[in-house]
Formats: sequence, structure tokens, C-alpha cells
Amino acid sequence: AVRATGVQAALRTFAQQCAAAAGCSLGDDGMATIGDVLAMGRTGRLGGLSDTEALNAITSSLAVSPNDPRDLATLARSIVAAQRGDVGALTAAAGVADELRTTDGQLVSRCNDVTGPVGQNEIPGLVDAWTKQNPLTGADSALSLLRCNAWATASATNPPSALPVDPLILAGANDPINGGGGADTLNALFIKAGVSPTTVTWEGLGYSVLARSSCAADVVTTYLGDQPLGEPGQRGCPV
Repeated sequence: AVRATGVQAALRTFAQQCAAAAGCSLGDDGMATIGDVLAMGRTGRLGGLSDTEALNAITSSLAVSPNDPRDLATLARSIVAAQRGDVGALTAAAGVADELRTTDGQLVSRCNDVTGPVGQNEIPGLVDAWTKQNPLTGADSALSLLRCNAWATASATNPPSALPVDPLILAGANDPINGGGGADTLNALFIKAGVSPTTVTWEGLGYSVLARSSCAADVVTTYLGDQPLGEPGQRGCPV
């Protein structure tokens, strides 16, 4: 649910930024337009693209595109074109997304540490609950839990009771791949380990913080130096 909420927030930021730019074809309610396109995919009316493929196309484009209004406008045009029946641009984007996000290595990385897979009988309830919370991303996030069900279950490991250095966390507020709330789930681990992490939050749209923000990159450079970062523990980097 955390990922669904974060990705939905990234889509909302995209729609808001596009609406504020001149000539954005998504219009004033871009979220509704995206929702229409995903509904078309879900009901077989998107030229062979599923709703999952369409969502991956949109989120992956947001992830890797430069922070430029022209790129947002290009993505917006492909979404509106798909809504009108021309799925060429969105299909091409879906192909790029598939190459980026469905490699064997990513499957191994995602599934290798699964300790408690979700039962198939639980998925319909999660789809219903998460879709109510996040209409555009809830169903996809719930169904994605099934991808690791055929994977051997690993034994649970105890979290560390100590860490050699205080961690550095880079958090993207509008991460269209992972969502922006994952860092908060680490708090209990850090408390148990007795460490005080430094969290750097970037408010921009895209993936990843290190690749997108020179401010965050400077913090990482300092962190890798000889001296500890010190205060403040919460830092923000501009868009």
C-alpha cells in the first residue's frame, strides 16, 4: 500500500505540473484522463495494452525523462492519443518500460528475500482496499505481490542490533517507481540498531534522487568522506 500511495502521488504531481504548463493536452483533470486510459486497458480497449502495461509506460517515462516541461507535454500527448484510440506512442513507451523493469536480475532482487508471500485468496481483498485508497495504482500494486509467489520462501532474518556507521537515506517525494514513503518503514530498524540516519528528501518528480539532484549528490560525496555528516538529520534538496 505504501508504494501504491507514493506512485499515485507522483502521478498527481505530473498531472498538476502539466496542467500548470502552457498547452498541456491532459487538461485540468489529468488524473481522470490517466484513469480513463487505464480503464480502457483493463477492459481490452487499448490496442492490446493492459492497464498494467499502460501504467508502467507512464510511470517509467516519468522516471527517466529529463525534468523538462517539454517531456511532460510529450508524455501527456501520448496518453491523450491513447484515450482517443491512437496507442502507438504509449505502446512504444510500454516496450521501453518492459526492457527497463522486467529483467531477470530485477525479479531475483525483488523475490530473493521474500519471507511471507501473500496468498492468492488474499489478493482480491487487497485489490479492493488499495484501489479505494489509490484508484490508479492500488490494483497494480496488489497484483504485483503475486509475482514472487512461485519463489522459494526464505527464512526470516533478525534485524541488526548495531550498524558501523549512521545510514544515509535518499527519499524521492515523487518517485514514480517505488513511491515516496519507503524510507519511513525503516524507522523501527534504525531504532533497534541505535543509529541516527540522515534523510535527504528531494521534492522533484522522477527516479532516482541521486541521479536527479546535484544537491543530494553533494551530500553523498560528503558522506563518503572522512568526517561524519552531523546535523541536521533531516535535509531537503530543491527541485
